[in-house]
Amino acid sequence: MTQTQTQESHTGTVVPQSESTAIAQRPREPISGTYHDAKALDAKLKEAAHRAHLISPFTSAGALPEGFGVRLTAVMVDVKNETYPIPGPGPSKRGLSKAALDKLGHALGLSWNPQVSGRLDDGRDPRYCRYRAVGSYMGADGIRHVVSAEKEMDLRDGSPTIVGLIEKAKSKDKDATGQIRELRMHIVSHAETKARLRAIRSMGIRTSYGDDELTKPFVAVQVTFTGHTSDPALRTEFSKMIAANALGGTALFYPPTNVPMLEREPAPPVGELTDGDDDDDLPLPASTIDRGDDGERW
Repeated sequence: MTQTQTQESHTGTVVPQSESTAIAQRPREPISGTYHDAKALDAKLKEAAHRAHLISPFTSAGALPEGFGVRLTAVMVDVKNETYPIPGPGPSKRGLSKAALDKLGHALGLSWNPQVSGRLDDGRDPRYCRYRAVGSYMGADGIRHVVSAEKEMDLRDGSPTIVGLIEKAKSKDKDATGQIRELRMHIVSHAETKARLRAIRSMGIRTSYGDDELTKPFVAVQVTFTGHTSDPALRTEFSKMIAANALGGTALFYPPTNVPMLEREPAPPVGELTDGDDDDDLPLPASTIDRGDDGERW
């Protein structure tokens, strides 16, 4: 064996061991930042996918439109206050709560559209609600893309949800009356919240993560119009556009979509949910929902 030992790198190139050790010990550059060069961005996306949970509508940028940049934001999740345990066999799993998902949605640049979001049922039954949340985000092509989700909540007597709440409370020698009353009082806000959480999750966020996985940050990718350009004429034009947007160009936030306008329908018979159930953390009564404490799942 020679005095200088060698080691094969991940690219297949043999490098001196002393050099590879220096590379491994070299301080890592932060992932967060705004990038305008597609090549540099692609390299950063690969790094983020290796070091963190990459939440992005794309894995490579190709060529960015003039005036646009891509912002990478590292988001750390507070495991104690922003996650909840998911029961089941095998290794411990945890889900992301509303607080964590809201942070990721903001970092992704998700904007909710009030023109096509709202209640889908006719509201005649105060214990039933079906809500649709519609948002949009800027794509790498410079066009806003739509993301939407619906949530149906049936809190009527005899529904699977109510029966499940009562049975779970009885198994713990508790009474579910107070929890059911609180949920019914705020059924619309709960349905809206869960619809939004579903929409955020649809952008590439898993329903559960292992304890060790939550030690890594989430890196959210957001395409944003920065006005950055080397063309003096375009720079002047982009400055005018940014000023116009800051002074009230709300149409840019709520562009036309192919989502139909709301058509409200009567509530279906008790127990006949159309969207089934999911692994979302079900919302708490309003008295506790703002404390970051997700309590027990339904």
